[in-house]
Amino acid sequence: MLPDSFYDGLGWNGKAVGSRRVTAAGFTLIELLVVISIISLLMGILLPALSQAKERGRAVVCLSNIRQTTMGAIMYIDDDPLSRFPYSSFPVLPEELGVLNPNDSWVYTMSSYVDPHLIAVCPSDESPHWDLEKPGLTGRFREVSYGINAIASNVAAMVDLWPPTEMFRGDFNQIMVPENVIVFGELTETRFTAVGDFISAATWATPQAENTDEEIDFMYSRHVEAARHIKRPQWGFLDGHARPHARDEVFDLGTYDPSNETGRWEANKFHPVIAR
Repeated sequence: MLPDSFYDGLGWNGKAVGSRRVTAAGFTLIELLVVISIISLLMGILLPALSQAKERGRAVVCLSNIRQTTMGAIMYIDDDPLSRFPYSSFPVLPEELGVLNPNDSWVYTMSSYVDPHLIAVCPSDESPHWDLEKPGLTGRFREVSYGINAIASNVAAMVDLWPPTEMFRGDFNQIMVPENVIVFGELTETRFTAVGDFISAATWATPQAENTDEEIDFMYSRHVEAARHIKRPQWGFLDGHARPHARDEVFDLGTYDPSNETGRWEANKFHPVIAR
């Protein structure tokens, strides 16, 4: 450090040079506002990107969960004497039924292969009904995030829809293209699907409906969680693979007309016989 005498020789005592006062430099109000504006702009750009990255991470976990659940179903089918799919219904606690039987919900019949209450749960599923009873449905709670394909799992309820549904007897060995057949998909939050265990694609296009894309999208959204994972829900297939698909990739009428059973489906990955 230089001695004070050095500064005295320059005519400066640390406070003033001649008649001018020297002060420390600082930010003006305008400069501060500009900095705050830049920071706000950067946050506005980065936060959506971070949010999407977080959702993609959850989607990866969900994809793994639905694949494990699907593999559990495949093992169940392989062990079943008639090669049948796990049954779909509204889950009821086994103690309310007495003895567990093949017509109970897959949520319970598959418990020796995979624990649905641990695996069949999407980390993005923020349903309030995991712990809160669904209004109007006494004693019913959400048990899983995924629904089994009702056309394959509950054949008796599907025989009058979409010929040739009656050709499928629920036997795995009838299916020629297992990689095109959906086993599980993501359940949405509506009155029944909130506490259900199945996705019923057979109601999305019927002989009585107009079957426009808008109408099909509406019916689809009542069963499938279409908004989650950047509008590409996860699906598990009968060959064991799982991947995200938009609605038109798994269900598209093409030229098929349900009212007269003519034309050809563009995509139908729910009907085990059509399977395209």
